[in-house]
Amino acid sequence: MNTYNRHDYVGISLASLLSQTCQDWDLIIADNSDVPIVNHEPIQRLIHVIKRYGHDVLVLTDVGGGIPQTYQRTMEASKTELNFRME
Repeated sequence: MNTYNRHDYVGISLASLLSQTCQDWDLIIADNSDVPIVNHEPIQRLIHVIKRYGHDVLVLTDVGGGIPQTYQRTMEASKTELNFRME
């Protein structure tokens, strides 16, 4: 998931992930926000809940370079063969 100054939308997206019927997933968030999402208390709580459900969560900060570079960086950080993007 890529984000740039969209704290509210990230929260909605994270809540949506928890309601998916497929529960075999991990999450990589590429955060280019001026204020990192990990400094946003509601997002911290949601990430904690996601981890309690057994999912790995990796937040990459200050990825920079636009969408192609962000996509490349998240693919490099992924540990799986199959990846889906959430925008």
